[in-house]
Amino acid sequence: MRSWLLPALLVATAAACAGGAPRGVGMSEPGQAPPTTPKATDAGSDAASFPRDYRTQFAKLSSTRFVSQGHAGGRFNGELFGNALAKESWDRAIGDYPVGAMLIMEHAERSAEGPAGPTMLMEKRAKGFDPKFGDWRYSVLDSKGQLQKEGVIESCALCHADAPRDFVFRLP
Repeated sequence: MRSWLLPALLVATAAACAGGAPRGVGMSEPGQAPPTTPKATDAGSDAASFPRDYRTQFAKLSSTRFVSQGHAGGRFNGELFGNALAKESWDRAIGDYPVGAMLIMEHAERSAEGPAGPTMLMEKRAKGFDPKFGDWRYSVLDSKGQLQKEGVIESCALCHADAPRDFVFRLP
């Protein structure tokens, strides 16, 4: 595989999940049926499910900031964090992630001292949560840390369906 292909796929995936797609996060294209599994909820839902201490309690999975090509078409630099379950599976690089694994991607504008961008979470849920898309729950927080969407976010799930392993893309 060419060295540029994986980063390009990661970028395209992230763009759709971050709302880089013209319809925005969690919105269906005209004519598409909504998911039949749990739906994404709008702002105001249980923000407590997002681990606010992830910067100190999770492992940093990215060695440096990278252009997040999949979220908003490369507008942001990203850093990736994972809880202990996610880190173990990330390091193993085979098989599915265990229930409870959490991956968080933090974004910032690409300018030198760019302001914060959205923060996104993937959490592996129990079998049956969303079997069509690997039982992952997605959450999107805006740049101020306010929950915007959470649950089965169709735009995230559809992009992550193209990931090589359990709906998770590897970093460049």
